[in-house]
Amino acid sequence: MEEIDVFKSLRESVDGELAPIVDEREAARLKLIADHKAWIKKIKKEHPSPYQFFKVGVYIRYFNQTKYENYLDNHKMQFIDLIQGCPNWTLVDFYVDQGQNAPKMENAPEWCRLLDDCFNNKVDLIITHKVSNVSRDADELTFCARLLSARKHPVGMYFIGEDIFTLASYYQRDLRDRHLLIRAVVESYGLQIGKTRAPGTITCVSTLERIFDKYGYEILERTLRLVIGSWEGDLASFGANILSAVATVAYVDGEKINDEIFVEKVGACSVKSITRTARERRPGLPGFWEAILLAYNFKKKSQSDEAETEQK
Repeated sequence: MEEIDVFKSLRESVDGELAPIVDEREAARLKLIADHKAWIKKIKKEHPSPYQFFKVGVYIRYFNQTKYENYLDNHKMQFIDLIQGCPNWTLVDFYVDQGQNAPKMENAPEWCRLLDDCFNNKVDLIITHKVSNVSRDADELTFCARLLSARKHPVGMYFIGEDIFTLASYYQRDLRDRHLLIRAVVESYGLQIGKTRAPGTITCVSTLERIFDKYGYEILERTLRLVIGSWEGDLASFGANILSAVATVAYVDGEKINDEIFVEKVGACSVKSITRTARERRPGLPGFWEAILLAYNFKKKSQSDEAETEQK
């Protein structure tokens, strides 16, 4: 009892002494934090609905500090009991990384496998005990939450200890901020958004925004992947016409397009030749769309075909 009283008095005295010497920026930051905590206490918390259909991936960071050899099995059973209590939830798998502290995400093999399953539509809800299991880097975790929530079929994360559900309605405005998402996906490919043409820089921001607004995050991400894979960072490939045309192909003809074949066949044509073909066919975007499809569908003559042609 005495310790609690002392601690409380110490906290109040420190708050009182520090208040006058905190600079304006720090004071504003502390006020924002205080306001956010107060707001969180007032709102009605949202959780993953047990009646909604979810494909669940359970993430565990395993570090046994107990004397029990079957600690991990007991830990898994807790999650199994939880999921069995939700009639429309299906357990996909357990993803278990070893170690007390979370490293960078790319260095956690089971977390990476879980993300792959999310991106392949095998998992749409991640459950784990606490935020620190996944990452101790707030920017990294926020970036990941944004990518998952921006998918055509959003993927949520639920942190039991902190009672945080990333698909709660009160988080969506921040998670779906298009400017942050566009910048994040561009930077994930080692590129940047800028005003001056330079290696690794995309300047046509309005085109990226138009692709995102019209087709969504997944098509924007696939567009950049195809463009970079095909032309390996050629500055001309980051122009508005090429980006728009590849995005249109990815959206309209997406299911018919094999990404590896696209990179091999379309990438064999220079941006200059694509542009020349586009202008010969139709003005504007339709011409570039056709030129890219022509390159994709181009069938190279085999040696037997060439020999037959020579005989004729």
